[in-house]
Amino acid sequence: MRGSGSLHAIPFRLLAGRASMASWLWLGTVWLWVGMALAPVNHRVWNPGKYYHQSLALIYLPPLAWLCWQRRGVLAVILLGHAGGRLFCGLLLWSAIALGWSTHASIGDGLVIELSLLLFVTGTAIQLAEDARRWWTLLFCAALGLALTAMLAMLVFPFRDVVWEGAHRLVAFGTWNNPNLAGMGAGAAWLWLWLIPARPGWPARARTAAWWLLALFVIWTFSRSTWLALTLALACLALLQPRPLWRRPRARWLAFLLPLLAWAGWRHIVARGWSYRPQIFSQAMAHIAQSPWLGIGTLSRYRIAVGDQHWEHSHNVWTHAMITLGLPGLLLWGSLWLWTACQAWQARRLPEGRALAVLWVYGSVATQFDAPQLLIQPDVEWALLWLPVAMALGLRWRRLLPGTSGGHEVPARQLASP
Repeated sequence: MRGSGSLHAIPFRLLAGRASMASWLWLGTVWLWVGMALAPVNHRVWNPGKYYHQSLALIYLPPLAWLCWQRRGVLAVILLGHAGGRLFCGLLLWSAIALGWSTHASIGDGLVIELSLLLFVTGTAIQLAEDARRWWTLLFCAALGLALTAMLAMLVFPFRDVVWEGAHRLVAFGTWNNPNLAGMGAGAAWLWLWLIPARPGWPARARTAAWWLLALFVIWTFSRSTWLALTLALACLALLQPRPLWRRPRARWLAFLLPLLAWAGWRHIVARGWSYRPQIFSQAMAHIAQSPWLGIGTLSRYRIAVGDQHWEHSHNVWTHAMITLGLPGLLLWGSLWLWTACQAWQARRLPEGRALAVLWVYGSVATQFDAPQLLIQPDVEWALLWLPVAMALGLRWRRLLPGTSGGHEVPARQLASP
């Protein structure tokens, strides 16, 4: 079977050819993303309740764990055979150690979150490395589901009694019950649809309809950070095109969207101000100064208050990592994120490499203003931060597969062994 680009992919087989397990994983992956925006909320307005997480434990994590078990012969190569895998494992290890001095978190809950992240990142990397076409199909189906959720949210929003309704800022459900997080999640799905290789027929028509639904949703959230992130991500996409931009069919859309987004975003920023971001950053630095070396512990809670406004995080991935994980955690995450960018650049001639570069830029910009929590149950951060990391690991491992160029080759019998 042939994957995207010039590289050959190994057939993607789960449980020695049992199609039922592949379907189970397909269903779980789509629900992972769609459930974030659709599941009922818990006590926090943008946190899905226990039923969503229990459903993932039933329909997503088991087939994902079995996929990793099927590839157990090469997991050491995936996770420890290169710098990115070692940085990822090092970050999880340090986060587990930092649970020891956390003031609020349960060690068991923290370890469950880390195990979920390990399975998600590793499983996604395996799927991308072995069958990129199937992996793109999964993202396509998830984006269609999110577009339908966005349409539902737009239809019912005028009749909902939510805190954001008075500000006319659109929200959905679950983790999307906050306009910034909703905009960032919808923006990620919008980029998936833009980046997915085109297929003729009904998939092309469905993608166009979903693309416009998500675009309208993003605009209605009035999330300036999402608008800025999308503008820079599209600029990155334009620069990485394999042939001159003006010869591509989508060039007209890019030429129209980039100035429009920049103009609308700047006018909105000027009109609404900086939303306390300078004051939040100042207080975040004060928290860092209290415990700069080890941090306050994984999943520890802290409060930032400006006037009568209160927040549970610093609205910035770097300051939040420093507050909770200290300097070692910041260095590990920064190195891993930089390594991810290097993998995108090395694979820029492949569709997956260009997609990784665009999503890396998008996540880098968006998480400067919100969605800063690295270690969290399935949430918008998984799309902004951990999906690019998983893609980078998958692209790196693909170069180690038999029949591809570069790197140490893994014996085929290990790849297919039960």
